[in-house]
Amino acid sequence: MKKRAVSRKDPRVILELLESIHRDGCGSQRERASEFGVALGLVNAYVNYCVKKGYIRVKKIPAQRYSYFLTPKGFTEKSRLALALISSSFRSFRQARQDYTVAFQTFKAAGFTRVALMGMSELAEVSLICATESDVEIVGIIQSGATDASFGKVPIIASFDDVPGGFDAVIITDLMNPQASFIKAAQLLGPARVQAPPILGIPPLPREIPGEAAE
Repeated sequence: MKKRAVSRKDPRVILELLESIHRDGCGSQRERASEFGVALGLVNAYVNYCVKKGYIRVKKIPAQRYSYFLTPKGFTEKSRLALALISSSFRSFRQARQDYTVAFQTFKAAGFTRVALMGMSELAEVSLICATESDVEIVGIIQSGATDASFGKVPIIASFDDVPGGFDAVIITDLMNPQASFIKAAQLLGPARVQAPPILGIPPLPREIPGEAAE
């Protein structure tokens, strides 16, 4: 049978597989597929890849089963991937904190001190830290479908109209569809009152935004 090739090797999947084999080398590929919540064929493809790279060895045991072992190279790769992913997470956090600090300081300089966030995500958590350091108040987190929820002392609300006490400006923290959120907020408030930090990767808006309210 032709083996399925892995065209895009996700380091997180490789790390999960190596850690799973380290914990229990006797688990079947079907059991690992269930553990990871992925298709059996994908696990098979990653096992084949790791065998080819010399990260794991496979030994046939009774009852037509197989046992998997990490090689010294596999242990080294497991450690390398774990450190690389942790490092990447820290770099992302540092970049987000830097970008959102600039956004809050820009609003502070413009006299916008009551700011709403648009999108409940990890970036909203970063924003709470940056807002406190910039002496800006987060007055609400706008999340479609929200019902009587809160994040700490900050209410999570369904629309701009629900922000208690009103707000001066909006910072985008939506990770699912940041560009759509940016355009929606800019149409309502005008681009000068909306910040979408560079980490979101949103292209510049046209000078005139369709539907933007007249000043």
